[in-house]
Amino acid sequence: MPDSELMRLAESLQREQAEYRLSAPPGETEARFEFIGRFDQAPVIWEARLRALGSGQCEQYIEIGPAAGQRRRLTVGLALDRIDPPAILKTVIMIRNYKRLREGRHEWRV
Repeated sequence: MPDSELMRLAESLQREQAEYRLSAPPGETEARFEFIGRFDQAPVIWEARLRALGSGQCEQYIEIGPAAGQRRRLTVGLALDRIDPPAILKTVIMIRNYKRLREGRHEWRV
């Protein structure tokens, strides 16, 4: 793999023994972070935004933006009351395990 932004992030995460890196301090209802995953069989850096939508009846969603080099924007809204490190890690795992990710907004009801 040539020297790339993706490779540098992978090395940084490995040194820190982390699955993701916060882009800004997390709030109670929103967190911004980046992690490495795959999209259409290719490695990508996900620029993620996780939103806590509350625990009531709501439309959860995944929204995937277009590629920008080795990066893609990702917004995930989940039925959570607040954001915490386990919620961020679960989101990373969910996106990494999702087999049919496509650009656009995908919603589902709780």
